[in-house]
Amino acid sequence: MKNFSKNINWLLSFQTIFFFVFLFLLIISNKRDLGFLSFKMLVNFFEYFSILLIISISNYLIQFFYRKRKYLKFNAEDNFILAIKQLSNIFFYFASIVFLLIFFEISPRQAFTSLSIVAAAIAIVFKDYLSNAINGMIMMFTDEISIGDHIEISEQKGKVINITLSDVHLINDDDDLIYIPNNIFLVKEVINYTKRPTKKISIEFEISYRFLSSIEEVESYLIKGLKDFIDKIEQESFNLKTVEIKHDFSILRFQYILKVPNFEDEKKIRKQTVRSIIKYMNEKEAEKID
Repeated sequence: MKNFSKNINWLLSFQTIFFFVFLFLLIISNKRDLGFLSFKMLVNFFEYFSILLIISISNYLIQFFYRKRKYLKFNAEDNFILAIKQLSNIFFYFASIVFLLIFFEISPRQAFTSLSIVAAAIAIVFKDYLSNAINGMIMMFTDEISIGDHIEISEQKGKVINITLSDVHLINDDDDLIYIPNNIFLVKEVINYTKRPTKKISIEFEISYRFLSSIEEVESYLIKGLKDFIDKIEQESFNLKTVEIKHDFSILRFQYILKVPNFEDEKKIRKQTVRSIIKYMNEKEAEKID
Protein backbone atom coordinates (compact mmCIF):
# COMPACT_ATOMS: atom_id res chain seq x y z
CA MET A 1 0.00 0.00 0.00
CA LYS A 2 3.02 2.26 0.36
CA ASN A 3 3.47 2.38 -3.42
CA PHE A 4 -0.24 2.96 -3.83
CA SER A 5 -0.11 5.96 -1.45
CA LYS A 6 2.91 7.44 -3.16
CA ASN A 7 1.32 7.18 -6.58
CA ILE A 8 -2.26 8.12 -5.72
CA ASN A 9 -1.60 11.43 -7.52
CA TRP A 10 -1.59 9.40 -10.72
CA LEU A 11 -5.38 9.14 -10.38
CA LEU A 12 -5.72 12.91 -9.97
CA SER A 13 -5.39 13.45 -13.69
CA PHE A 14 -7.42 15.70 -15.94
CA GLN A 15 -9.98 12.89 -16.22
CA THR A 16 -10.73 13.03 -12.48
CA ILE A 17 -10.83 16.82 -12.46
CA PHE A 18 -13.22 17.03 -15.41
CA PHE A 19 -15.35 14.25 -13.94
CA PHE A 20 -16.04 16.31 -10.81
CA VAL A 21 -16.39 19.55 -12.82
CA PHE A 22 -19.21 18.14 -14.92
CA LEU A 23 -20.74 16.41 -11.92
CA PHE A 24 -20.88 19.80 -10.20
CA LEU A 25 -22.40 21.43 -13.28
CA LEU A 26 -25.02 18.70 -13.49
CA ILE A 27 -25.99 19.27 -9.87
CA ILE A 28 -26.31 23.05 -10.13
CA SER A 29 -28.07 22.91 -13.51
CA ASN A 30 -31.01 20.97 -12.02
CA LYS A 31 -31.98 19.74 -15.51
CA ARG A 32 -31.84 23.28 -16.92
CA ASP A 33 -29.57 24.60 -19.62
CA LEU A 34 -26.68 26.77 -18.40
CA GLY A 35 -26.66 28.92 -21.52
CA PHE A 36 -23.26 27.87 -22.82
CA LEU A 37 -24.01 24.16 -22.25
CA SER A 38 -27.26 22.27 -22.64
CA PHE A 39 -28.24 19.68 -20.04
CA LYS A 40 -27.88 16.92 -22.66
CA MET A 41 -24.31 18.04 -23.44
CA LEU A 42 -23.50 18.03 -19.73
CA VAL A 43 -24.75 14.46 -19.45
CA ASN A 44 -22.66 13.42 -22.48
CA PHE A 45 -19.51 15.03 -21.05
CA PHE A 46 -20.16 13.47 -17.64
CA GLU A 47 -20.63 9.98 -19.14
CA TYR A 48 -17.51 10.38 -21.28
CA PHE A 49 -15.21 11.35 -18.41
CA SER A 50 -16.83 8.69 -16.21
CA ILE A 51 -15.80 6.06 -18.77
CA LEU A 52 -12.27 7.49 -19.02
CA LEU A 53 -11.97 7.46 -15.24
CA ILE A 54 -13.15 3.85 -15.06
CA ILE A 55 -10.60 2.84 -17.73
CA SER A 56 -7.77 4.66 -15.91
CA ILE A 57 -8.63 3.26 -12.48
CA SER A 58 -9.05 -0.26 -13.88
CA ASN A 59 -5.70 0.02 -15.66
CA TYR A 60 -4.00 1.22 -12.48
CA LEU A 61 -5.56 -1.40 -10.19
CA ILE A 62 -4.82 -4.30 -12.56
CA GLN A 63 -1.17 -3.23 -12.76
CA PHE A 64 -0.95 -2.67 -9.00
CA PHE A 65 -2.31 -6.10 -8.00
CA TYR A 66 -0.40 -7.86 -10.80
CA ARG A 67 2.91 -6.35 -9.65
CA LYS A 68 2.03 -7.24 -6.06
CA ARG A 69 1.27 -10.85 -7.01
CA LYS A 70 4.46 -11.14 -9.10
CA TYR A 71 6.60 -9.28 -6.52
CA LEU A 72 7.60 -6.68 -9.11
CA LYS A 73 8.81 -3.18 -8.34
CA PHE A 74 6.21 -0.47 -8.84
CA ASN A 75 7.77 0.86 -12.06
CA ALA A 76 8.77 -2.58 -13.38
CA GLU A 77 7.15 -3.68 -16.63
CA ASP A 78 6.68 -6.99 -18.37
CA ASN A 79 4.66 -8.21 -21.34
CA PHE A 80 1.35 -8.38 -19.45
CA ILE A 81 1.64 -4.81 -18.15
CA LEU A 82 2.52 -3.54 -21.63
CA ALA A 83 -0.54 -5.35 -23.02
CA ILE A 84 -2.82 -3.82 -20.37
CA LYS A 85 -1.48 -0.35 -21.18
CA GLN A 86 -2.06 -0.84 -24.90
CA LEU A 87 -5.59 -2.17 -24.32
CA SER A 88 -6.34 0.85 -22.13
CA ASN A 89 -5.21 3.15 -24.94
CA ILE A 90 -7.43 1.31 -27.42
CA PHE A 91 -10.47 1.62 -25.11
CA PHE A 92 -9.63 5.30 -24.59
CA TYR A 93 -9.53 6.04 -28.34
CA PHE A 94 -12.72 4.03 -28.96
CA ALA A 95 -14.58 5.90 -26.18
CA SER A 96 -13.36 9.23 -27.59
CA ILE A 97 -14.62 8.39 -31.09
CA VAL A 98 -18.03 7.33 -29.78
CA PHE A 99 -18.25 10.51 -27.67
CA LEU A 100 -17.51 12.73 -30.68
CA LEU A 101 -20.19 10.97 -32.71
CA ILE A 102 -22.74 11.44 -29.93
CA PHE A 103 -21.66 15.04 -29.36
CA PHE A 104 -22.36 15.87 -33.01
CA GLU A 105 -25.65 13.91 -32.81
CA ILE A 106 -24.49 11.14 -35.12
CA SER A 107 -25.70 7.64 -34.36
CA PRO A 108 -22.63 5.45 -33.71
CA ARG A 109 -24.39 2.43 -35.23
CA GLN A 110 -25.27 4.29 -38.44
CA ALA A 111 -21.82 5.85 -38.58
CA PHE A 112 -20.01 2.51 -38.30
CA THR A 113 -22.38 0.92 -40.81
CA SER A 114 -21.93 3.69 -43.38
CA LEU A 115 -18.18 3.69 -42.83
CA SER A 116 -17.82 -0.07 -43.23
CA ILE A 117 -16.73 0.24 -46.87
CA VAL A 118 -14.32 3.05 -46.00
CA ALA A 119 -13.04 1.00 -43.06
CA ALA A 120 -12.38 -1.94 -45.39
CA ALA A 121 -10.38 0.33 -47.69
CA ILE A 122 -8.46 1.74 -44.73
CA ALA A 123 -7.73 -1.80 -43.53
CA ILE A 124 -6.22 -2.63 -46.92
CA VAL A 125 -4.12 0.53 -46.98
CA PHE A 126 -2.94 0.10 -43.39
CA LYS A 127 -2.79 -3.70 -43.41
CA ASP A 128 0.90 -3.72 -42.45
CA TYR A 129 0.27 -1.51 -39.45
CA LEU A 130 -2.77 -3.57 -38.40
CA SER A 131 -0.76 -6.75 -38.80
CA ASN A 132 2.04 -5.22 -36.71
CA ALA A 133 -0.49 -4.26 -34.02
CA ILE A 134 -2.00 -7.75 -33.90
CA ASN A 135 1.43 -9.38 -33.75
CA GLY A 136 2.45 -6.92 -31.03
CA MET A 137 -0.55 -7.88 -28.88
CA ILE A 138 0.21 -11.58 -29.41
CA MET A 139 3.81 -11.08 -28.25
CA MET A 140 2.66 -9.08 -25.23
CA PHE A 141 0.35 -11.85 -24.03
CA THR A 142 2.96 -14.59 -24.54
CA ASP A 143 6.36 -15.07 -22.96
CA GLU A 144 8.31 -16.09 -26.06
CA ILE A 145 9.90 -12.63 -26.11
CA SER A 146 9.86 -10.51 -22.96
CA ILE A 147 11.27 -7.23 -21.71
CA GLY A 148 14.91 -7.80 -20.74
CA ASP A 149 15.45 -10.80 -23.07
CA HIS A 150 18.58 -10.87 -25.21
CA ILE A 151 17.65 -11.91 -28.74
CA GLU A 152 19.04 -12.09 -32.25
CA ILE A 153 16.92 -11.51 -35.36
CA SER A 154 17.77 -10.43 -38.91
CA GLU A 155 21.46 -10.05 -38.01
CA GLN A 156 20.50 -7.71 -35.16
CA LYS A 157 21.37 -8.70 -31.62
CA GLY A 158 20.50 -6.92 -28.39
CA LYS A 159 18.37 -6.53 -25.29
CA VAL A 160 14.59 -6.02 -25.59
CA ILE A 161 13.69 -2.79 -23.77
CA ASN A 162 10.16 -2.22 -25.09
CA ILE A 163 7.38 -3.86 -27.10
CA THR A 164 4.78 -1.65 -28.80
CA LEU A 165 1.94 -2.25 -31.23
CA SER A 166 4.23 -1.38 -34.14
CA ASP A 167 7.73 -2.61 -33.26
CA VAL A 168 10.17 -4.07 -30.75
CA HIS A 169 12.95 -1.87 -29.37
CA LEU A 170 16.43 -3.35 -28.96
CA ILE A 171 19.63 -1.99 -27.43
CA ASN A 172 22.73 -3.61 -28.92
CA ASP A 173 26.26 -3.89 -27.51
CA ASP A 174 27.13 -0.45 -28.96
CA ASP A 175 24.13 1.12 -27.16
CA ASP A 176 22.37 1.71 -30.48
CA LEU A 177 18.57 1.77 -30.32
CA ILE A 178 17.10 -0.54 -32.97
CA TYR A 179 13.43 -0.66 -34.00
CA ILE A 180 12.27 -3.97 -35.52
CA PRO A 181 8.70 -4.20 -36.94
CA ASN A 182 6.57 -6.87 -35.26
CA ASN A 183 5.89 -8.53 -38.63
CA ILE A 184 9.57 -9.47 -38.89
CA PHE A 185 9.18 -11.77 -35.89
CA LEU A 186 6.68 -13.89 -37.84
CA VAL A 187 8.83 -14.44 -40.92
CA LYS A 188 12.37 -14.45 -39.46
CA GLU A 189 14.12 -16.87 -37.16
CA VAL A 190 14.52 -15.49 -33.65
CA ILE A 191 17.21 -16.66 -31.23
CA ASN A 192 16.30 -15.94 -27.61
CA TYR A 193 19.52 -16.30 -25.63
CA THR A 194 17.75 -15.65 -22.34
CA LYS A 195 15.21 -18.47 -22.65
CA ARG A 196 17.39 -21.17 -24.20
CA PRO A 197 17.54 -24.39 -22.09
CA THR A 198 21.33 -24.33 -21.67
CA LYS A 199 23.19 -21.06 -21.30
CA LYS A 200 26.07 -22.13 -23.56
CA ILE A 201 28.10 -19.23 -24.91
CA SER A 202 30.00 -19.66 -28.18
CA ILE A 203 32.81 -17.48 -29.53
CA GLU A 204 34.15 -18.17 -33.01
CA PHE A 205 37.51 -16.90 -34.24
CA GLU A 206 40.07 -17.51 -36.94
CA ILE A 207 43.64 -18.49 -36.16
CA SER A 208 46.53 -18.92 -38.56
CA TYR A 209 48.47 -22.17 -38.58
CA ARG A 210 51.57 -20.10 -37.78
CA PHE A 211 50.16 -19.60 -34.26
CA LEU A 212 48.40 -22.93 -33.82
CA SER A 213 50.56 -25.51 -32.09
CA SER A 214 47.67 -27.59 -30.78
CA ILE A 215 43.98 -27.18 -29.95
CA GLU A 216 44.63 -28.25 -26.36
CA GLU A 217 47.25 -25.52 -25.86
CA VAL A 218 44.93 -22.78 -27.13
CA GLU A 219 42.06 -24.10 -25.00
CA SER A 220 44.21 -24.16 -21.86
CA TYR A 221 45.46 -20.62 -22.55
CA LEU A 222 41.91 -19.25 -22.97
CA ILE A 223 40.71 -20.97 -19.79
CA LYS A 224 43.60 -19.46 -17.79
CA GLY A 225 42.68 -16.04 -19.22
CA LEU A 226 39.24 -16.36 -17.60
CA LYS A 227 40.51 -17.01 -14.07
CA ASP A 228 38.74 -13.85 -12.82
CA PHE A 229 35.38 -15.29 -13.98
CA ILE A 230 35.94 -18.91 -12.97
CA ASP A 231 33.25 -18.73 -10.27
CA LYS A 232 30.64 -17.73 -12.87
CA ILE A 233 31.34 -20.59 -15.32
CA GLU A 234 30.61 -24.31 -15.08
CA GLN A 235 34.04 -25.90 -14.66
CA GLU A 236 33.45 -28.89 -16.95
CA SER A 237 31.78 -26.83 -19.69
CA PHE A 238 34.88 -25.42 -21.41
CA ASN A 239 35.30 -26.72 -24.93
CA LEU A 240 37.35 -25.60 -27.94
CA LYS A 241 36.57 -27.32 -31.21
CA THR A 242 37.36 -26.92 -34.88
CA VAL A 243 34.50 -25.53 -36.97
CA GLU A 244 36.20 -25.35 -40.36
CA ILE A 245 39.66 -25.96 -41.79
CA LYS A 246 40.96 -23.56 -44.45
CA HIS A 247 44.17 -23.47 -46.43
CA ASP A 248 45.96 -20.89 -44.24
CA PHE A 249 43.88 -20.87 -41.08
CA SER A 250 41.23 -22.70 -39.07
CA ILE A 251 37.98 -21.45 -37.60
CA LEU A 252 37.68 -22.45 -33.95
CA ARG A 253 34.75 -22.21 -31.55
CA PHE A 254 35.32 -21.67 -27.84
CA GLN A 255 32.33 -22.64 -25.66
CA TYR A 256 31.39 -22.49 -22.00
CA ILE A 257 28.22 -22.46 -19.85
CA LEU A 258 27.38 -19.76 -17.34
CA LYS A 259 26.16 -20.90 -13.94
CA VAL A 260 23.65 -18.04 -13.82
CA PRO A 261 22.55 -16.30 -17.05
CA ASN A 262 23.75 -12.71 -16.96
CA PHE A 263 24.19 -10.59 -20.07
CA GLU A 264 26.69 -8.21 -18.45
CA ASP A 265 28.88 -11.12 -17.33
CA GLU A 266 28.63 -12.61 -20.81
CA LYS A 267 29.84 -9.35 -22.38
CA LYS A 268 32.79 -9.13 -19.96
CA ILE A 269 33.78 -12.76 -20.54
CA ARG A 270 33.53 -12.36 -24.32
CA LYS A 271 35.72 -9.26 -24.15
CA GLN A 272 38.31 -11.05 -22.00
CA THR A 273 38.29 -14.08 -24.32
CA VAL A 274 38.92 -11.91 -27.39
CA ARG A 275 41.77 -10.17 -25.61
CA SER A 276 43.26 -13.55 -24.63
CA ILE A 277 43.10 -14.72 -28.25
CA ILE A 278 44.95 -11.61 -29.45
CA LYS A 279 47.49 -11.91 -26.63
CA TYR A 280 48.09 -15.58 -27.46
CA MET A 281 48.79 -14.80 -31.13
CA ASN A 282 51.07 -11.88 -30.23
CA GLU A 283 53.08 -14.13 -27.90
CA LYS A 284 53.40 -16.80 -30.62
CA GLU A 285 54.51 -14.12 -33.10
CA ALA A 286 57.12 -12.88 -30.63
CA GLU A 287 58.42 -16.43 -30.12
CA LYS A 288 58.90 -16.88 -33.86
CA ILE A 289 60.79 -13.56 -34.13
CA ASP A 290 63.11 -14.60 -31.27
